Amino acid sequence: MRKSKPIRVLDKTLLRLSRREGEVLIKVAEGKKNQRIAEELFLSKRTIENTRSRICNKLDLKGRGALEEWIKRNYK
Repeated sequence: MRKSKPIRVLDKTLLRLSRREGEVLIKVAEGKKNQRIAEELFLSKRTIENTRSRICNKLDLKGRGALEEWIKRNYK
């Protein structure tokens, strides 16, 4: 199966993130909300919010919807 260019961008991004941050990023890309991600990973919603914040910092993203916009440009 061939990988598309956007998937490769995501793959390179995952290398800069911790394992947990990568898991959260993938779940966000799947369209899941913080509470659902927290339930699936057996974590608190606040932990997911903090993890998303760290992801945004590492990707130099600012603003509430920046991560979702980044995913739309690079993943889907």
